[in-house]
Amino acid sequence: MDGTVTGTGHPRTNVVAVTEHLADPIPARIPAHTRRLIVLVGVCLCVSALAVVALQLRHHPRSVDRRPVGPVVLSETQLERFAAGAGHPVYWAGPRSGYVYELTRTPSGRVFVRYLPQGYVAGDTRPEFMTVATYPGSGAFDNLRQATTTGGSATAVGGGGIAVAWRHSATNLYLAYPHADYQVEVFNPVPGHARKLLLNGAIVPIR
Repeated sequence: MDGTVTGTGHPRTNVVAVTEHLADPIPARIPAHTRRLIVLVGVCLCVSALAVVALQLRHHPRSVDRRPVGPVVLSETQLERFAAGAGHPVYWAGPRSGYVYELTRTPSGRVFVRYLPQGYVAGDTRPEFMTVATYPGSGAFDNLRQATTTGGSATAVGGGGIAVAWRHSATNLYLAYPHADYQVEVFNPVPGHARKLLLNGAIVPIR
């Protein structure tokens, strides 16, 4: 025998040496303090990765559906489901017995919740039904506060908000809050009733 592996051209002794090398456990060649350092670095990297993911989720929230809707009659549960995916608060005057809730979202993103007496159908063109509208837009609070200089009567509301009405339009009331990118309009065909609803705490976001 010449000490080679048949057909390979390599000495048998080399094959034994390589096999013995691969059989050696790698951790045994790394000092204990080095292994502890590697584990610590790995933990730090995992924590950093989780922080980056959390930051991305904070600044890139889940997308919301902003497509036009309705007019369509929805149940209270369906309204809540819509509001949860609107991307901003959607206001209404709370549940009311004897009424159905008509929802409309325009291409510009404005949302209208209209109270129709039972038996009426969505899309009724008569402008005589109580409506609460939410208008998305930046600077809503400053714009509404500035509007008081043109004759609007302002009322302070909870949360630092402001409600504005005009004498020539006692059926409408406008509401905004600091740092909120939306404005709310309340319409009630009975003059002064929109303001009464607001002061009684009835105009709230759909939960």
